[in-house]
Amino acid sequence: MVFTYGDIPDSIRTKPFWPLGRTFWKLFQEYGINYWNKQKSTLIGSEIVYKLLKNRLNEAILTAKDVIDGKIKKPWRVLTYTLFPPIVAIRSDTQQGTMRLLFGDSVDCTFVIIDDESLETIFILNCHLEDGIPVNWWFVNSYDELLERRHLKLGYKLKDIPKKSKNLTQSAHYMMSILKDIRNERTPNWRNSTYHIANIYISGAINAILELSNYAAYCQMWDGFATAFKKFYNLNDYWFNFIPWPPLINALINAGRRKFAKRWGAWTGNKLFINHIEDIILNWLKNDMPEVYESAFIKQWESGIEFPIQSLISSRDLIKNFKENGTYHFKTSGHKIHLEDLGIDEHDAFKGYYLRIDHNFIPQKIDPSYIISVGLGRNTKIIQD
Repeated sequence: MVFTYGDIPDSIRTKPFWPLGRTFWKLFQEYGINYWNKQKSTLIGSEIVYKLLKNRLNEAILTAKDVIDGKIKKPWRVLTYTLFPPIVAIRSDTQQGTMRLLFGDSVDCTFVIIDDESLETIFILNCHLEDGIPVNWWFVNSYDELLERRHLKLGYKLKDIPKKSKNLTQSAHYMMSILKDIRNERTPNWRNSTYHIANIYISGAINAILELSNYAAYCQMWDGFATAFKKFYNLNDYWFNFIPWPPLINALINAGRRKFAKRWGAWTGNKLFINHIEDIILNWLKNDMPEVYESAFIKQWESGIEFPIQSLISSRDLIKNFKENGTYHFKTSGHKIHLEDLGIDEHDAFKGYYLRIDHNFIPQKIDPSYIISVGLGRNTKIIQD
């Protein structure tokens, strides 16, 4: 049985966004809403996304420190995670400059993860950057008393603000005064720093984590940002957003899907990275949701990882396909990348592979000689320069 858009209850505010999430949508079509509701409780209860993002942020920060201290000898061959948010890959020698370019000299950014159905805040992570370098960060899980803090004028609890708001933009504005007060209490020396809030629905975060290709992840990131832009998807809200929008990110979104992904790809040296998936997520999926491990990860390799040029489908093409066929995503033609091409097996499939393949590379059969490095962050193994 294949589940369809009509099987998603209208009570779920993020219903219009689910078909945009390529891997997330495939899982829904295969397993349906009842499976999602059951596993979402496990997901939130285990705090796996919270733990994963916490680990990624910590690793990104420690990698940045090692680059500054000169402990990483070839940082242009070592990828790490962006700091805002710690989901997509970036070259470790461009991380500091890129974060400063995107967000400024002194900035706080708080990521608020929201449950799609209850619309409650699940967890929060915050990071402060000075000159692109992380100098302070903190996390709040779903049981923390901080989420009970109320808006002084509205009386809403921090955890309830998303469901009391008509959209993510209003939610962020309501949260801003509470979160700024918390920032000013903890670190009064940064009370005049820029402040951004990024609201993200849990479905959007899951979809981003499950994508193996960095170029596909950049495209999916744009899809989530562009949902409410009238000239693109023109849906009822954002799947995730920043308030206020960092000027460069806003400009890149307005430039369109392809240009956005190419620009983010430039921060990985215009090369394909087949994502590193941490043991914390792999082991959890194998033990608690083996069918998702099989469907989301193993089948991506079996069907083949797309070359960058295959991922760079314009939003116009996606919208046209949705109107004609009822789905945004369609199969691309030509060669794909498989485990045997890189000379690896399933056991090593998720270690992270940085390849000599850019967005102009014509899809063709490749071999292990295309691998630049294996791994992510401080544990990267450089194969060739």
